[in-house]
Amino acid sequence: MAIGEMRYLTRPNIHVLFYIILFIFAESIDAKELTKINVIGNNNDDSEPKFYLPTKVILGPEGNLYVLDVGNTNIKVVTTKGDYVRTIGGPGQGPGEFKEPVDIWIEDNNLWVLDHSQMKISLFNLRGSYIFSFAVEIMPFAFTFFNNSFICSHVIGENFLIEYELTGSTSRRSGSLTSYDDIMDISRQNPFQRMAYLASDRGNNIFISYLYKNKIDKYDNNLNLIKTVKLSDGKKEPLIHKNTNMYYVEGTEISSGINYVNETIYVLWKKENSDQLDSSGNSVITAFDDELNKIESMNIPDCLKGFTITDSMLYGTVEDPYPAIVIYKR
Repeated sequence: MAIGEMRYLTRPNIHVLFYIILFIFAESIDAKELTKINVIGNNNDDSEPKFYLPTKVILGPEGNLYVLDVGNTNIKVVTTKGDYVRTIGGPGQGPGEFKEPVDIWIEDNNLWVLDHSQMKISLFNLRGSYIFSFAVEIMPFAFTFFNNSFICSHVIGENFLIEYELTGSTSRRSGSLTSYDDIMDISRQNPFQRMAYLASDRGNNIFISYLYKNKIDKYDNNLNLIKTVKLSDGKKEPLIHKNTNMYYVEGTEISSGINYVNETIYVLWKKENSDQLDSSGNSVITAFDDELNKIESMNIPDCLKGFTITDSMLYGTVEDPYPAIVIYKR
């Protein structure tokens, strides 16, 4: 538009321009570029631990990193400098063994491990000794510690969220399916809509991000949904299709983790709309307050599969250029 034509910019167009500017500002609010200070993994140094497919990482109370290595079906413990400490668990179906571990949690100097395929939660001390396990319901996806119990998300089954006491008994539930046919027939359920990561403030609220949904949910301590916000206005949500007897996804993953630290919710998501199976592309961690107001954004040059965060550091798991733990200074 030429300068002499500026008079044709109508009030509605001014409003459109305003919202475009507002959108750009909201997506880049307080964006930070973090500095990578260490990489621990499968490089040429034989003294470092070898990961196959690290997906989760937790900072233990003694300062060590606990890494869920799905490819090796175990948890590796390393120092933040990369020194190997021990391996916890391994493949199998016996006590202290895993078939498909998907999540880990540390509480009161104990390590808890959620096994998707064996449908159980196992307890170890931080030295790696197995203590006990209890069964959970069908196809658990992730869990979080809450009010001296665990809240689990389930991909299929009667309930989306189930609270498990540390004895294995269940109490509160949310997201019930009302039809017996829906419960018994997997093809009538949409598992991709229920692949959810969990975090909590340990007593009042549960926060949920989704692998294939562009949103964050907030639940109260009775497992009632009380608020939903969009994770990113610029992220394209994948399409979920159904054929005769199954669902499939067309598009890319969105979130791959959520943490709650010091009254702040941190959500990890993939910035690029690249191929679903591609592990390249940049990651973003967006921070929200308890009311799900966006307060900070961090650009990560790696494609993180999982993360844990402190006031000063970020620890993440990656697949490319080799399976490793990356450490950033905030």
